[in-house]
Amino acid sequence: MKSSRLESSIKIRKVLKRCIPFCVFLATLLISGYFSTIGADSEHDGVLAKPAMDVASGRMLFRETFTQYGALTTLIQAASLNVFGKYLITLKLVTAFFYGLISILLFLILKKILPESIAFICLVVWILLAPYYEVTFLIWSSVYALFFQLLGTWLLLIAFEKKASKFVFLGGVSTALVLWCRLPVGVFMFLAIVGFYIYAYFSKEIDAEELKRGLFNFILGSLGVHVLFLTWLGVNHALSDWWKQAILHPFLWSQLWHDNFTNDYLHRLFPGPYFISTISLLPIATICVFIRNSKNKIICLLAFVGLASWLQFYPVPCIRHQYWGGTPMLGLLALLVYQVANERLAGSSNESKNGIKWLAIIIFITIFAQDIDHRINAGIAKINKKYYFIDQPVFLKNIRLSKDEAEFYVSTYQKIEKYFTDHPEGNVMASGDAVLCLTFDARIKNFHPMSVNWITNVLVYPDYLKQLNQYVKQNKPLEIHGTP
Repeated sequence: MKSSRLESSIKIRKVLKRCIPFCVFLATLLISGYFSTIGADSEHDGVLAKPAMDVASGRMLFRETFTQYGALTTLIQAASLNVFGKYLITLKLVTAFFYGLISILLFLILKKILPESIAFICLVVWILLAPYYEVTFLIWSSVYALFFQLLGTWLLLIAFEKKASKFVFLGGVSTALVLWCRLPVGVFMFLAIVGFYIYAYFSKEIDAEELKRGLFNFILGSLGVHVLFLTWLGVNHALSDWWKQAILHPFLWSQLWHDNFTNDYLHRLFPGPYFISTISLLPIATICVFIRNSKNKIICLLAFVGLASWLQFYPVPCIRHQYWGGTPMLGLLALLVYQVANERLAGSSNESKNGIKWLAIIIFITIFAQDIDHRINAGIAKINKKYYFIDQPVFLKNIRLSKDEAEFYVSTYQKIEKYFTDHPEGNVMASGDAVLCLTFDARIKNFHPMSVNWITNVLVYPDYLKQLNQYVKQNKPLEIHGTP
């Protein structure tokens, strides 16, 4: 009787363990999905929604519409618009779905270096630290890049366990997809993996044959993806515009942030007063964990990936970039806490081991307690605000808007409608902070590949200003400026 009960209990535990990833996914999707329905950022949502709408309508990316955030992000979002409907809420919920996928991958990775209880708490902390409680949920390319970043990392970890080259190849494919979601993250990720293999060889974690085989499969997987994308761009005569928009423009734009070493690199990579903040602990903890576990392949790989991801803080270390960039390092901070606690209080009994786990959990939660409290209060305040739904423009249907947002978008839509009534052959243009408004009417056309009117356009298209002035003079388009 006792034996059958024990077997039944073991089976139930196994089923519950298998359900954890699904529950994690569902919880993340529900929370992020709810907050995704609140607010529409006319600039940041717009610079991704505009090319997605254009591509969904048949325009060629880069050649006929602008994006600097990676072709794959736009292709995923354009496909979702065609499948689920051309609304901003579609892009918001698809991004929330990717947050859910990220949570599964993060949990699977954390379980490889932490006890399951600590891995689960670490994931809960990650969910509670999300920026969308406080600021507008964005359909940003970094979310998609983070998914492929973690997928590539997980595939490489599987490759170590199974000693199977196909998973290294797939890890290379996923790393290449990171680049095509968000170029800087992909470049850093690629260099981090190559650097890891070289380090693993010199530290004698792998031999020369493993080094050659690993790098060959990883680089082959990455190159295959790049060849496919570049061929697609070349066939569609968009290579030149891709280079200007996705590589040259971000590089030149980032130069505008340069000041000096202290105010530029240190303050941006170590955000917070006097470089002291919980987010600054993540790269420091990652370096410490790497030093303490320099012979552990799994931990070393995660450290390389984490430090590469840390560079996302630059040049704009806002809470969103800190969250996306810090995600791969979060578990390493938890590991550092657990290892230190284990060294100080190690014992042979199960009670002692459980006590160490709980101590590590308490310390880890305490580190982020102030940030979590701030996010929860901001989230409650956001939930309790009064919101409005609007029927026009249709693109913003089912989005919860503040009074100012609703009035701005309705007023702008009415101006566009009146303009096209008076000027059937006319066109509408928008400054960078109002680019979302260009999704409000299918009659709006792009007179130039740079569909967003930014002052930096002249950096990559020297004749842009001349073409703009000539176009405005001849066509007298409606020009939209401002934000809600």
